[in-house]
Amino acid sequence: MNSCTSERRIRMKNKNRVLIIGAGASGLFAAITAAGYGAEVTVLEKEKNAGRKLLRTGNGRCNLTNVGDPSFAYHGTDRTFAEKILHAFSPTDAIASFTKMGIYTTNRDGWIYPHSDTAESVLTVLLWRAKELHVKIKYCEQVRRIEKNEDCFKVFTDTWHYETDKIILACGTAASLTEKQLPANGYDLAVQMGHSVIRPLPALVPLKVKDASRFKWAGVRVAAGVSLYADDLFIGTSHGQVQLTDSGISGIPVFALSGQALRLLEGRLNVHAVLDFFPEMSEEAFAGFLKKRKNDHPDRKISDLLVGILPERLLHAVSMELQGSTDPEMLSHVVKNFNVRITGSQGFPCAQCTSGGVSTAEVSADTCESLVMKGFYLTGEVLDIDGECGGWNLQFAWSTGYLAGKHAAEVL
Repeated sequence: MNSCTSERRIRMKNKNRVLIIGAGASGLFAAITAAGYGAEVTVLEKEKNAGRKLLRTGNGRCNLTNVGDPSFAYHGTDRTFAEKILHAFSPTDAIASFTKMGIYTTNRDGWIYPHSDTAESVLTVLLWRAKELHVKIKYCEQVRRIEKNEDCFKVFTDTWHYETDKIILACGTAASLTEKQLPANGYDLAVQMGHSVIRPLPALVPLKVKDASRFKWAGVRVAAGVSLYADDLFIGTSHGQVQLTDSGISGIPVFALSGQALRLLEGRLNVHAVLDFFPEMSEEAFAGFLKKRKNDHPDRKISDLLVGILPERLLHAVSMELQGSTDPEMLSHVVKNFNVRITGSQGFPCAQCTSGGVSTAEVSADTCESLVMKGFYLTGEVLDIDGECGGWNLQFAWSTGYLAGKHAAEVL
């Protein structure tokens, strides 16, 4: 008789042991949920403290969730997986849960924040609730491998091994971390359990542009539209404040398209972005506006027609693309269709999340349990789902954490 079997026979029949790998957003929420449903919960965290990445979300303000339409908020091989997950545990459910734990929320155009405007408040109440439910959190425990025996799992760290009935893999990814800060490699652990992994790439990340430094636009912020193309095929568009840098483009509309852009580059496609620096007018209407300006001020240079419309540091880049033309129609075309070639990104340390990950075809959208290894659950960013800015990634963490915690606690 193996040790797992003998120990199980002397344990209470109505309580599961649940071990969670990672004390981030989804891991802590899973721990609280599982303990609330009666499980005996242990969390293993590689670092000295919990919630390291949670403290950085929303620039430290913690954009908890979003009450807008989630239909186009997620990307992945099967983004309907995220829709099903949020249907089971919605943003409204998340707000209610945090309110019950002590977080008073505020709604800013659908983006939900703690009223304190600090991620530290959110982490504090999560840890308080975990303590109230007798969740054990063990720090400085790097998981190296997992073994499945007949009746239980064995989880091996650098210093110990743990036996458990259920495992929840919630260790996150490399997004926003330096090499020294990398989490436990959840992908390797998932592969040990029989899963396949879609190559992880940075998402919600600044993009690099070919020869960006020649534009001399670093530091410019401008309201613009960003449209993404691959081999001249239109992929998508987004609008908002764009930040122009020495190496390329950044800002929320760029982030929204970055994961798709890098996935297309991975496929060796020619990827480019078209920037609309004056989305308030159509190209034709803007050309007419510029013609009138030129008639009113015939002695001014062509680029001077944009003074008061665009930041002056952007005029150099526009003038370069004009190539000596003095035609207002050409000027309108350049401003409305500023074409840049995408060559890459600033990488995982500058990314807010990851695209790719464990295939959702191998995970139940009803329970977050593995379809290839019974008793093994996966949550949050380790899955092949990435959300846009606005609290969608944290909502996915809360939703998957809730489902995994609830169902891992069930005693069959």
